[in-house]
Amino acid sequence: MNLAALTPLVLFAIWAVLLGLAIVAVRTVYLQSGTLAWGNVPSGQPHGPERYWRLNRAHANTLENLPIFATVTLCGVWLQAAPDLVAALCWAVLGARVLQSTVHILSGGRAAVTVRAAFYVLQALGWLALGGLALRAALS
Repeated sequence: MNLAALTPLVLFAIWAVLLGLAIVAVRTVYLQSGTLAWGNVPSGQPHGPERYWRLNRAHANTLENLPIFATVTLCGVWLQAAPDLVAALCWAVLGARVLQSTVHILSGGRAAVTVRAAFYVLQALGWLALGGLALRAALS
């Protein structure tokens, strides 16, 4: 079993949990301080300070992409597709996700949006490569 590929997958999921806990912590501070009003925290709609909302979006983006990453990683591991390459791609995807989330939280400026897009493209290329390796292993 390719444990080297499963570790970044688990860490990706943990990253999503940590972002969720950060939302809870920041929201609690904002509610206690009066920055956010109790009962005025609408789901899926911008509320609170800008950086807090960017944290919400970074969390949602991570959750949206976790199933894609999990599918191509687990298929590659199960099919024993190029273990070293699969592991390297998984680590690259995790790194790009953490960097994308961090940039997303820190800034909404034009340069930051461009950097975030670049990190997303790196992830997407990693998923495509992982999927391709899994398909090649399945078809051979």
